[in-house]
Amino acid sequence: WYYKDITRQQAEAILLDENREGCFLVRDSVSKKNTYTLSVTSKDPEA
Repeated sequence: WYYKDITRQQAEAILLDENREGCFLVRDSVSKKNTYTLSVTSKDPEA
């Protein structure tokens, strides 16, 4: 669930391949040092 050096686009591709609501991954932020980004799949377009 942790991916060190991937971009937002790569994270989206990984989660789209899983194709299950609630899947998630954590990656290092590209724009802010020493922070993380959480990406989660959801069927709710407002989520």
